[in-house]
Amino acid sequence: MSNPKLLNEPEDNSELLRMFNEDQSDRQPPAGQAIDWFIVGSRDAVRLARVK
Repeated sequence: MSNPKLLNEPEDNSELLRMFNEDQSDRQPPAGQAIDWFIVGSRDAVRLARVK
C-alpha cells in the first residue's frame, strides 16, 4: 500500500538536495584516486556555513 502525501507536506529543499549530492560526490573519487581531504574539508566548510 502506498503512502499518499499529506496535505501541506513541504517539498524537498532543492538547494539542500544539491548540497547533499555534492557532498556525497566529494567522497567518491574517480577509480584509483584518493579522496583529497583538504579540498573536501574546504567544500564542507562552505556547505556548513550556508546551512547555518
